[in-house]
Amino acid sequence: MRDGEDVEEAKRLARRSDEDQWRLAELTWRSVKPKGDLTPGRWGGEIGCSVRHVRTLRRVWSVWGGDSSPQRPPFWDTYLKVQSGNATIAALRTHAMLARASPVRKTKIDITEADEAFLNGLGIKLEE
Repeated sequence: MRDGEDVEEAKRLARRSDEDQWRLAELTWRSVKPKGDLTPGRWGGEIGCSVRHVRTLRRVWSVWGGDSSPQRPPFWDTYLKVQSGNATIAALRTHAMLARASPVRKTKIDITEADEAFLNGLGIKLEE
């Protein structure tokens, strides 16, 4: 039965794609300023991506990259949240509830006092 084989191959490709995109985000974060030496434009030119895509990859890793792989949400979910500007408190609320992540650095995103109070209520302390 070919359908079963197709499903298994599709699942394997989806996992690989997710892992590959997380790795691309990590490499981007390490290579692009301020962590790395390259500008977003230079890195994007080197790897064939737009500056916007590079900046989004970098932000995805800076917010979620410190988590271990099993605790990370699916890559494209986080990418779309960052790209749409919704990778602030809504994403952290979901992420924190699911993963009970280590302390979140306050400098990574803009957080209002009300949002900080909400996270504190979940037992998540923000570091400066």
